Amino acid sequence: MYEMMIQSLLCCCDFLIGLMLFHHFLLEKWRVNAVNIAVKTAGILACGILLASVNFLGIFWLNVVATAAFNFILSTCFYRGKLLVRVFLSVLIATLSTFFEFFIIILASWYLGDNLTVVVAQTSAKVAMTIISKVLLFIVVRIIFVFTKERKYAKSGREVLFLFTLPIVTIANIVLMVKLESYVPQSEYYKVFMFLVCFGLILCNIAVFFIYDRNLHKYELENQLREAEELQRMQASYYRQMEKSLHESRKQLHDFKNHITTLERLYHMDSKDKALSYMHDLQSQMSRQMAAASYRVNNTAFDVILYEQEKACREHGILFEKQILYHDLSFLKYIDTCTIFANALDNAVQACKKVQESGQHPAKITLEVKRSHDILSIVIENTKKNDVVVENGRLLSSKFDKHSHGFGIENIKMAVEKYQGIVSIEYTDDLFTLAISLPLPKEQK
Repeated sequence: MYEMMIQSLLCCCDFLIGLMLFHHFLLEKWRVNAVNIAVKTAGILACGILLASVNFLGIFWLNVVATAAFNFILSTCFYRGKLLVRVFLSVLIATLSTFFEFFIIILASWYLGDNLTVVVAQTSAKVAMTIISKVLLFIVVRIIFVFTKERKYAKSGREVLFLFTLPIVTIANIVLMVKLESYVPQSEYYKVFMFLVCFGLILCNIAVFFIYDRNLHKYELENQLREAEELQRMQASYYRQMEKSLHESRKQLHDFKNHITTLERLYHMDSKDKALSYMHDLQSQMSRQMAAASYRVNNTAFDVILYEQEKACREHGILFEKQILYHDLSFLKYIDTCTIFANALDNAVQACKKVQESGQHPAKITLEVKRSHDILSIVIENTKKNDVVVENGRLLSSKFDKHSHGFGIENIKMAVEKYQGIVSIEYTDDLFTLAISLPLPKEQK
């Protein structure tokens, strides 16, 4: 009886890991609530008992087919997605589960020096090997998650690697328990106890990674909210700029009409020298206006950001020099453009404002955007006064609450990584340089 219970619970592990895979690639059919979780739990238990019954028949191909079929039923009942995707995921989880069971049995046979038949006949060893195979299946599914899900605001890779030590320690504990079996009197109670401990270790692994996923999802939502707020701010700024540009255009049309009238009067008054001087002044004014608008590139967000930052620099007496030698930034998404340029230039303006307050040396920002072969190079340099604080490889804000601020550079790095780019930072006592290198897409090479 207890063997049937053990087999059923082990089969439930397959379906539980399978549901994790479905949740990753498919969409929930219903809202996640207590009733939904209870129904899922009942479905997993029912499938586990049915699969354990099939396993006792000892027919290999039937076991694989049944595992895939039950996974497909669960995916159909609880998730929405394309039929081929659901079939593929069901077959994948069944194939991986079967492969790891055989792999562990063969490995145990080589390690113990016994025949496969002898190893499989040992109930406690077989249970331990099956549990290890489930842990390996869990590890592979988690690795699939890492390589297939685009995480815009993923936490550090070192943290994920640290979490992977948990299933490795679990496997080591299970192997140790099998080794200690020879020193413990053989009894049904011991076998059940060993199984429950091992099963509990698997549940601990799943629970820890589940909590990590929930926290990571919350972290991503918070950053998406910050992105949305920044996007809304940039859009509002863009419309304000358009309104101001329209107003300026109307003024220029009115002024142009006056200029024509003035030139006409000078012509009739036979004041050619004055007319010529007046035209030269107009030409100089138009040249300055064209120079001010010469930075415009094929990216609306970039135009808006530069307009806002130039205005901020003028208000605070900060010298802003720019050299825009490459004008096609259309491959950058709107929100990524905001993340990269708005954060970098905001930080530069804030640093220069402190320089202005100290009055020690001029406050200056330099922006350079150019193309070097197939690489877009962005260099933002600014004078500074405050010290750069680095903690655990992360630049902290100079604001009072350092740990609640200072996300700007981190967000820039994550935005740049989406384009397979790199960020480098250099600084001296009075100068801070942020350099970004982005490979250009194929159509711009």
